[in-house]
Amino acid sequence: MMTLRKNLDLFNTIKALAGVNDFTTEEIQNLVDLSNRRLTMAYNLSPMWDRYVVVGEKRSISDFEVDGTGVYDGPYKKYGKFQIGSTGKYKNFYIPINRFESSLSSTCFFPASSGKWRFGGLTWTLDPVTNIVTSSSGGTFAEQVDVNADGSVTEYDSPASVKQWNFLSNVTVLRLNEKQVIPYEETFDNFTSTDTRRLKTDIQDFIRVHKNKSFFNNSSTEFDFYVDSIGANVLNGNFTDNEAYVTYKKPILNDQGKVIDNLTGSANQDIPSEFFNYTAHAVYADFLRMDGQHDKAAFEEQKAEMFLATELERIDIINNNNSLNHKFSTYVNRSTR
Repeated sequence: MMTLRKNLDLFNTIKALAGVNDFTTEEIQNLVDLSNRRLTMAYNLSPMWDRYVVVGEKRSISDFEVDGTGVYDGPYKKYGKFQIGSTGKYKNFYIPINRFESSLSSTCFFPASSGKWRFGGLTWTLDPVTNIVTSSSGGTFAEQVDVNADGSVTEYDSPASVKQWNFLSNVTVLRLNEKQVIPYEETFDNFTSTDTRRLKTDIQDFIRVHKNKSFFNNSSTEFDFYVDSIGANVLNGNFTDNEAYVTYKKPILNDQGKVIDNLTGSANQDIPSEFFNYTAHAVYADFLRMDGQHDKAAFEEQKAEMFLATELERIDIINNNNSLNHKFSTYVNRSTR
């Protein structure tokens, strides 16, 4: 069972180890900083901490990346069909994978009545049954310039193929790079709730990427990938639905880049029990070093490492008995299909 301890428990344990009931305000802040450092160190020592591993979660994968616009940059994906004027013909409709920022909430690529690609902001809705996007209003930031020799519109399946854009408003540079990337951050639409857009859990580290639901009943093609500042770039993938199943590690840090903000209990905050004893003894060791007591600090550091080694050994034993972090390379699970 994955239990939690409180920040005040950690503070009381450190005080007990130090034999000190009162710390100065400056010392308490130092202890908070040292605790965050040690908690992060423990978290980083393994990709397989039970509490932070998410297995086979469905994630969107991009068709291309937008670059050069500033606020509208990022990976974009197919999201339904959009009618070309009143012709009855449809083209794909593209939106940012992460629409959490207000500037990206209505941003999209859509076809004009002429068939040219446009980049802009629309007020639109998606019918989840027909997969058709309808728009009531909006503006255009840029429009495709490319035409054929006879003046007819050059038809492209994707806006990433457009060679030249005419900039109308808001942007002066627009670069589209074809990229199959799973970003660290993603929003999703919930069609059964008034809260229609929600943010998925951020990805800290990518562990494995599969084509279908992984570690369930049937085998699933697994993909190699490399990671950059945007996310996991999938190699040799063939995705019809712009979706992959990702096993990843959740972040431990909050929005302020910390695990805890205080130790005094002024705000109750949770600490993973598997990191608790290590952090208490390690922070006490750090405090002893600050006081110049290096021999005592080394002894406490050994105790801290013993507690952490015990937790890591438990993970190793579990991993040796399952396949979550082990790859078995065969023709079946490595081929693109």
